Amino acid sequence: MWVVKKGILFVSIFTIISLMVLTSCARQALVKFEDGYGSVLLEIPGLKENIPYYPVSSALDDEGNIYILDQISTAGSVFVFDKNYNFKEKFAPLGGIEQENVDIAVDKEGAVYIADLGMGEIIKYKNEKEVKRIKPDDSFFPRAIAVNSKNELIVLSYDKVYVFNSEGEILRKFGESGRGKGQFMTYGSEFYIGPLGIAVDEQDNIYVADTLNKRLQQFTPDGAFTKDYPLEDEPQDVAVNEEGIFALLKNKIVKIDFKKGSIKEFYKIAENNEDFSFSSLFGKKDKLVICLPDDKGVVFFEKGKEVKVIKNNDKENFLFPHHVYGDKQHIIVVSGNFYEKTGKVQVFKKDGSFLYNLSLPGEDFIKPVDAVIIKDKIYVLDLDRVHIFDKNGNYIKSFGERGEEEGKLGVFDNYGDLMGPMDIAAGEDNNLYIADTFNDRINIYDANGNFLRQIEIQEPKEITFDEKGNMYVLKNGIFSLVKWDGMSFKEVLNDRFKELFYEDERNPEDSGIQGIAVKNGKIYLSNTGNHKIEVFDLKGNHIESIGGVGFEKGRFNTPKGIFIDNEDNLIVADSGNHRLILLKKGR
Repeated sequence: MWVVKKGILFVSIFTIISLMVLTSCARQALVKFEDGYGSVLLEIPGLKENIPYYPVSSALDDEGNIYILDQISTAGSVFVFDKNYNFKEKFAPLGGIEQENVDIAVDKEGAVYIADLGMGEIIKYKNEKEVKRIKPDDSFFPRAIAVNSKNELIVLSYDKVYVFNSEGEILRKFGESGRGKGQFMTYGSEFYIGPLGIAVDEQDNIYVADTLNKRLQQFTPDGAFTKDYPLEDEPQDVAVNEEGIFALLKNKIVKIDFKKGSIKEFYKIAENNEDFSFSSLFGKKDKLVICLPDDKGVVFFEKGKEVKVIKNNDKENFLFPHHVYGDKQHIIVVSGNFYEKTGKVQVFKKDGSFLYNLSLPGEDFIKPVDAVIIKDKIYVLDLDRVHIFDKNGNYIKSFGERGEEEGKLGVFDNYGDLMGPMDIAAGEDNNLYIADTFNDRINIYDANGNFLRQIEIQEPKEITFDEKGNMYVLKNGIFSLVKWDGMSFKEVLNDRFKELFYEDERNPEDSGIQGIAVKNGKIYLSNTGNHKIEVFDLKGNHIESIGGVGFEKGRFNTPKGIFIDNEDNLIVADSGNHRLILLKKGR
């Protein structure tokens, strides 16, 4: 179910989670910068080019081509398959980080319409090119769209149904909030919640999934209420084809006979589909398409029979990488987000080819934070534990214990979201340094996990070392970078440059500074909310900015962890673009 406040999108009346705009790789050049970084040496994409990862909606044109709207890919959010389910092309790149594509429709002339709930508009494409944006007013938040036999666009926007012509002119609209016949249940105050799905039949009758009223409603093409059908659960979508009327419920799809008043189960959805999601239905002629993004798949039916499943094998995929580490042979990426059930730790070769995923015997990672390599062993910080793997990815052992006592690791319960140590680093002495954030210290362990000592410091967040073995520590919650020379901390950066970085107290993990690297007399900080990498000298003077917001090659979308490898290449976890970028040292 969808919750909107002033154009900001949240998921579910049970869990209100901000959704981020998502991406993959594009192919353009990056300008060079004064500090020598600029040319892109390598990109490691987290997504496949020809398979949708998080399919949220579908449509078919009159020639049988299939259009799948993917909410992750930004290089092209519309995947097109032919009638035999072969991938043809991808188009409609995201136009900005606020865009939230939720539904798609195709008219008889082949024009494609995308409902962008984030920006509150309909985007029209013709021949894969954007030709028009439809936004009648600021209260317009298109949640679902359909096209009737007259090539009119039918759009559901909370308690209203709009009917537009192909040029985006309003022909009529109907609907209001309430529980009565022809009304749509909505919640209005700080948040605004309403119906989720819309469809039309061959006679242009309109069907609305009146979610909160637990029913489907049918209207004439002019918007007059005709009948409704109560359901046992809150419908997330509705579809109509020549086989009948279908409603998508929490964990199943039901087929409804309005005339007979009967209902029967048509398709069972996985039992783990506990909360509302982006799952959707589309029907046309004898076809029915089911998008199940949580299962990363699309299921096709013809004449009531399942005929094809397109599913993403996400073994090599990663979304929202937040930390990165490398040595002479490997690159490790740590990722995790709302779309994946648990975080991932993956190992790639230096040329970008996938090697393996790290995994624990008999359990998942809890909340992997970062990873480092010491003498061919990989160490993964996972909330309050450290897991050790060999160079082939085989699990060796774990160490770490939650608590405030010496050698233990602090964990903070942030309204059910457990937060622990924020970083792990490998020192020049081959010891492990853990930012024990909520115990206000840095814990130091040997390579076998034996506690050695601690250094007291207020809320350490990120740790890195320069070539001389000096440790640099970024503090949490305040703008402060300090240097430890083995005896004491000295301030390197303070709030003198605070305005250079974008801070969002409501979304701290996607703003502020999320990554740090120090090498060759320069300090590199990820300016996450402003989509740049900032460069300073060791005295704290700002030198240059690298990048800027974008989805094309060499631009960034919410960059987080950064690392400088042994060849002085700068590796960036380009989080919102679901990729790693290696910037080659130019000098």
